[in-house]
Amino acid sequence: MCEIGIKLPVDIAGNSLGGCLALEAARRGRARSVVAISPAGLWKEHPPSHVKYVFGALRFMATRFATVSKAAMRVPALRSAMLATPISMGSNRMPVDDAIRIVDDLAKSPAFEDTFDHTRFPFAGRDITVPVTVAFGDRDWILTKSSRRRNELPAHTRWLEVPGWGHVPTWLDPMGVSELILQSTQESRRHPCR
Repeated sequence: MCEIGIKLPVDIAGNSLGGCLALEAARRGRARSVVAISPAGLWKEHPPSHVKYVFGALRFMATRFATVSKAAMRVPALRSAMLATPISMGSNRMPVDDAIRIVDDLAKSPAFEDTFDHTRFPFAGRDITVPVTVAFGDRDWILTKSSRRRNELPAHTRWLEVPGWGHVPTWLDPMGVSELILQSTQESRRHPCR
């Protein structure tokens, strides 16, 4: 990070796998504060069994039926139906170019399976000392309630369940996501845990 002019620690926000990576950065002392939205890794032993099938189906469609998948992404109702579970309700608001880029990214990712396999293990971060905010949407159908264990995070963690949010709420509520991040990072500066 120093090579690009960023001095550690920094405030880090992430969603899904990015949320888990933000928590890991805090565990390693690289984060000043963390906002983790629907973070992966808070399960007891392994992710919910449906996750591998949902993402496996998306990967299969992107690699084997890319033309059909991209055509479906051009139709708001189909885009919303295809992405409702893995991403979020409100995916019909996603720009077509971004939706098509998802198909391309899924198809071209050389490390998709390896990344998926290496993120199956539960996260442990009770020793995190920086401010942590964790938010799950009440419509997150990827990481269900059994995948939201608080006991592997520090006691000072601010834990939220946001009405109407799915697994990736940025398309449905970009202002709400922005406000959560800004509020949490400002609050962490006023009331640090250290």
